[in-house]
Amino acid sequence: MIRTAVMEQARERAAAFHVTNVIVATNTGRSGLVAAADSGRLPMDQDCIAIATPSSYCDLPDAAVVLHPARSQDMFSMRFRVKDLLLCPTVDDVWFSDGELP
Repeated sequence: MIRTAVMEQARERAAAFHVTNVIVATNTGRSGLVAAADSGRLPMDQDCIAIATPSSYCDLPDAAVVLHPARSQDMFSMRFRVKDLLLCPTVDDVWFSDGELP
């Protein structure tokens, strides 16, 4: 049930960045589920990863990572460089709150 909800959240985040054909790439344990896809619309057909982190697992915010050109099968081989990290805050993310931290 949680895994399905996380995948749906990953799909929604990926859709916000115009990513299509989202597939499950790996399960990262405490940090939740990672969905990877090639949008075909980013410069040079770069791959995009949408990361969904359910609050019951950890306190990390949702994020999307845009990579330098890389094949999907090489995404987790530690041979790619991160180009941009785009954080997508939600109302419950204390990292983006103006109030005091709990």
